[in-house]
Amino acid sequence: MNLTTIPRNEVGQNQWDGFAKTSDEAWLWHLWDYREPEDFLIPKTDLSFAVIGDRGQIVLIMPLLLTPRRVARIIPAKSICSIGGPAAMNGLSQKQRVKLHEYLRQELSRLATLHGAIQLDIAIPPMAPAYRGANCPRVNPLLTLGCENTQSQTWVVDLRQTEQELR
Repeated sequence: MNLTTIPRNEVGQNQWDGFAKTSDEAWLWHLWDYREPEDFLIPKTDLSFAVIGDRGQIVLIMPLLLTPRRVARIIPAKSICSIGGPAAMNGLSQKQRVKLHEYLRQELSRLATLHGAIQLDIAIPPMAPAYRGANCPRVNPLLTLGCENTQSQTWVVDLRQTEQELR
């Protein structure tokens, strides 16, 4: 599988959102129009990209923002953040997934170096179909990207129950 990267703006909204709506690893945060509320307070640079496979099809999308920060409120620094994390095409084999994650890790490292980022934060969406219910992975899928495991949990309550059952 030969892989190439193209910036989100070259993909176009229809193709980007079309992929996001079909990937079990994608959720609201992957959609083109999603913006974090703080995006309006702190100017950020969109580094989001798609990874294209052999047949010219999208095999992964990665929402990514470069954010200026200040360490100790004095020293200027930059960080890269992805609140949605990588969303890969459904149905990839384990071999394809390993190759894709290795490519993604190299691309993230390249972008961090290119932009002088001192930190890379990635979070996966707990409500994406791939990460909830019986499909929930037992090991953090971001570990294959070389990420440190930050323990966090999401508790989902089915509100279709009666008030008594909820209590």
